[in-house]
Amino acid sequence: MRNIYIKLISLCVCCLMFVSCDKIDDLGGLEGQWQMTEWVDATGQLYATQEIQIYYRFQLGLMAFHKVSQPDGFIHACFENKDGIICIHSPFEYAGSGHSNILPMNTLQKYGVPQDGKMKIEELTSSKLVLSSPDVGTLSFRKY
Repeated sequence: MRNIYIKLISLCVCCLMFVSCDKIDDLGGLEGQWQMTEWVDATGQLYATQEIQIYYRFQLGLMAFHKVSQPDGFIHACFENKDGIICIHSPFEYAGSGHSNILPMNTLQKYGVPQDGKMKIEELTSSKLVLSSPDVGTLSFRKY
């Protein structure tokens, strides 16, 4: 009888472990940090390479953008990934003490994000990400 109780309690604990986590990344291979290796603009000209040091970070529904040469640190934004299209919106800058400064969408242009925030995922593997938009061209990344 005691053995049945132990098995029943173990089963309940296992069930609670699986249903207690409601914030699970469901981004496929998109989550994590990516370093831009190449930015070819809409006219086909090379606009930037990895020496520019632009980084994207994806986690849950948030993105972070960072350009090493920029003193402003990280810019954050919300995003959705639906049907192979990333829709980036609501950029903000964390100002400390729980406060954020809302920023206009054109703040993200220096990171390769178009004004409408929509980018198509052309390729996504465990080590490579390629995004494209008619406005900004093609952005290639490596997993960092």
